[in-house]
Amino acid sequence: MSLRFKRILAAFLLLFAGVTLGLQVRKEFQAVDSVRLPEGVNVICTHATVRCPTCLSIERHTREVLKESFKDSPEHSEMIAFHSVNYESPQFAELARRYKIATATVLLVKVVDSEIVSGVALTNETWKLHTDEAAFKSMLKERINAFLEERLLVSEDPTTEVILEPETLGESNSAYEATSVFLLSDEELDRKFGVENAATDAAPSNYVWVVYFYRLPECESCRIMSKAVFEILQERYAENVKNRRIVLRYRDFEDESNAVLVQKLKIESPSLAVFQMKGGKPVKVKLAGKIWSLAADQAELSDYIGEILREYGAEKQ
Repeated sequence: MSLRFKRILAAFLLLFAGVTLGLQVRKEFQAVDSVRLPEGVNVICTHATVRCPTCLSIERHTREVLKESFKDSPEHSEMIAFHSVNYESPQFAELARRYKIATATVLLVKVVDSEIVSGVALTNETWKLHTDEAAFKSMLKERINAFLEERLLVSEDPTTEVILEPETLGESNSAYEATSVFLLSDEELDRKFGVENAATDAAPSNYVWVVYFYRLPECESCRIMSKAVFEILQERYAENVKNRRIVLRYRDFEDESNAVLVQKLKIESPSLAVFQMKGGKPVKVKLAGKIWSLAADQAELSDYIGEILREYGAEKQ
């Protein structure tokens, strides 16, 4: 191979590399553009990069509602566009910030003259009803109709309280294999908060039991929430946890060892439960259903959890 030919080949390869790099840079630049939504009403199902059963069922039910109730409606079929969007993607960052989305949910957005004129995230309703197909579909159909008719949508508070009978709910104290730093065994959690005499009579019989229920493998939303719950108690209630006036635990709701508790509370997806314990037994529990609509705002999430803790007798230090 002659020297001249080698130089020509090298120049050609360099030029090709430059063109390829240019295409890659242009592609990456375009990738961070905001999501462009068509005119009319946009129904957006959000999900994480790694999809979980929750977001998959939300999207499936949403698609079915649109197909069953709006596809053949002449006044609506041309006005509604469906999108499935990764809320972790750069393209969705502006909408995620605007509507405080950091989890799987359904977002309704209206676009007029290429501008977003209204929008509402149905996070509370979505997480409260997604395991009940009929109730979820009925809710979503009603909300879409109201949005089309420009009626005011008022989000319902999904926080629920259950009064418990004086019985054992099957609390499991066994350790399990943690998949992230914030899914800790009971012993690891106690050590992090400096808990002493956790298993002795020195522990108070009246306390607040905070349980975050997760499933394996965790999706990004679940990881964020398990971390957030830990950090809120660490920042605002560490002394309470150290003295066992608050006990924090993580439980896999699909683990058979937690079946009695899970069935009693009807837990079918990642959830936060706050128990009031008296005489070492649970008397009532609040299912903190608003955590997912507040996942994008740590301060609001902390205040919400704090309200429940105070109601059940735990004070912020």
